[in-house]
Amino acid sequence: MKRVFLFAVFSAGLIAQDNQVQYLNLNKPHYTIGNKVRVRVEADTNAAVVAELPIATELVPIRQTDQMMTQNGIEAPWYEVTLKRDGKKLQGFVWGNLIAKASAKSKGGLTFLFGPAAGKKSDGYTAYTSQVRVAKAGKELAKVEINEGVGFLSKEEVKVTDGRGLTGVENIFTAKYIQEYCAGKNNTIFIFWTGEKLVFAHSTIDGADAPYYASEEQVFPADKGGVKDHIVVRTEHGDHDDPKSVKKEKYLLKWNGTKLEKKK
Repeated sequence: MKRVFLFAVFSAGLIAQDNQVQYLNLNKPHYTIGNKVRVRVEADTNAAVVAELPIATELVPIRQTDQMMTQNGIEAPWYEVTLKRDGKKLQGFVWGNLIAKASAKSKGGLTFLFGPAAGKKSDGYTAYTSQVRVAKAGKELAKVEINEGVGFLSKEEVKVTDGRGLTGVENIFTAKYIQEYCAGKNNTIFIFWTGEKLVFAHSTIDGADAPYYASEEQVFPADKGGVKDHIVVRTEHGDHDDPKSVKKEKYLLKWNGTKLEKKK
């Protein structure tokens, strides 16, 4: 169960020819994470508005500009984007944090959107929160802000599944933070969609700061060895240089319909 974590400053595919780090994948579809997102003729909040977009509108970033802006403690660059609106192709600029850092679609046609929510500096360190929103047909159905996160200038991996056997859970959205340096966040958060609301259910302990490491695995009710309305959690942490330091734990998280509770 022990995992080896490899760290690099940047992933090769994220660096443009001019050595500018690309925080959104250019020329790939992305989605707006806010409501009434304004596309402007220039990378400036005082510039004229080309269009105002509802949540989960598809657009394509084609260029990351050098202009940075900070709002709610989140620093992000502006992007030149293209999109189709009422049968017409439009082009303009959108501030980066109004574009979801990562998104996933369910089989039921829901779009789950993930991105930083806010940042607050304290003693030279910035504590970030994350936001997850779910939308359908241009309308926001629910959102949740989590007191855990990373800034815009990081990477994430997300996916959405069905409820995996948990009663009353229609979908499970997961987001893995990827800060590719020692002591960076590498854990995963689990968000449950009940059909009415989003519930921040669990955060894993995955991570490494060589030679120390921590890893976690989950078994859901629908998995082999699963327990009805419970998640079986197995954790391991220790020091790669000291085999005797390894500690393992197994416990149950019970889903009571509104939250997960650690079973004693």
